[in-house]
Amino acid sequence: MPGSDLLVQIVLGLSVLGAVVGVLRWGWNSRKREGGSAERAEALERAVVDASEREKGARDEEAQSYEEWKAAGARRRERQP
Repeated sequence: MPGSDLLVQIVLGLSVLGAVVGVLRWGWNSRKREGGSAERAEALERAVVDASEREKGARDEEAQSYEEWKAAGARRRERQP
C-alpha cells in the first residue's frame, strides 16, 4: 500500500518530536528543581540568621533597665514617620 509508507513516516516523525519534547521537559524540570532547592536553602539560612538576630535583640532588651527601655522606645517612635 503506497499510503502506509507515508503513514509510517508521519508516526515516526511524531514519535521523534515527542521524544525531543520529553527530553527538553526533563531538562527544564531538573533545572527548576535545582533552583528551587537553592532558594529553599537560602531561605532557611536567612531564617536562622534572622532568628539569632531577634534572640540577640530580645536578650539586649531584657538586660536594659526600665528607663533605658522606655528611652529606646521613644527613640524608635520618633524615627517612624
